Amino acid sequence: MSTGTGLRFSRNEIATVFEELSTTVELKVEAVEDVLQAAQAYRTYSAEFSDQMIVAAAVRSGDGVLYTFDRKAAKLDHVVSLQ
Repeated sequence: MSTGTGLRFSRNEIATVFEELSTTVELKVEAVEDVLQAAQAYRTYSAEFSDQMIVAAAVRSGDGVLYTFDRKAAKLDHVVSLQ
């Protein structure tokens, strides 16, 4: 994955950074559990991290299903494709 600066980071490296940032005492992160869940799923699925966060928030709020036109996001648990 390219960051736009020519640097390349693996999905695992990106997920690890999100996990470390969300659990550091110097930062206050809203919905840490969502970030941790999204980071773990980001390692496994091809959907973007932002999609993982949306799914985590939907599950936390009690919504059982999230509907999307995004093909990659539709492969996630709790997500249904509208295509």
